[in-house]
Amino acid sequence: MVSFGIIEMRSPVKGLKLVAEVQTGGDVEPIMIKADDPKYFIVIFRGRRDELITVLDAVYKSNGRDYLKKTIIPSPHPELLEVLLLKGTGENVKHLGLMEINGYGAMMKCADIVLKTPAMAVLSIVFDTLTGTGQLAIAGVDTVFPSLFMEMRGICGSLNIRSASVISTPGKKIIEAIL
Repeated sequence: MVSFGIIEMRSPVKGLKLVAEVQTGGDVEPIMIKADDPKYFIVIFRGRRDELITVLDAVYKSNGRDYLKKTIIPSPHPELLEVLLLKGTGENVKHLGLMEINGYGAMMKCADIVLKTPAMAVLSIVFDTLTGTGQLAIAGVDTVFPSLFMEMRGICGSLNIRSASVISTPGKKIIEAIL
């Protein structure tokens, strides 16, 4: 079964070296690299869960000081990567959920949960590598948000969820601001 492994590091130079080393062996492959900030590096690997755990543990042992977080997402929703690369249109949004999340891995886990929840959709994901925080915008049914937020706190850790709120009938300007 395919899983995603996410590594967040303080050093893009060491992170890119790590990706080059991982590419040379095994069935673990990098599918997204973000190295545009001099103090923050993110890579998402795809592979079998056991192989990803081995790779992430090896990275931690060799880069302990520069290593920030690791996250495994078993059986990610097929659209998870597409959501990261594309933004929604925001048309016909009746209820808008907004979340501030610490860490890229936690944000990816939350987005995966949204994609697996009926009647919910990810509108946008924005991540600030300078602060290590992100914003997840969700469109969906107002009655689902409380249980969705609770599930995210349980899976992603309540300390990783900085804030969560729902805006009923957001205006066009609010939708434009998040997209």
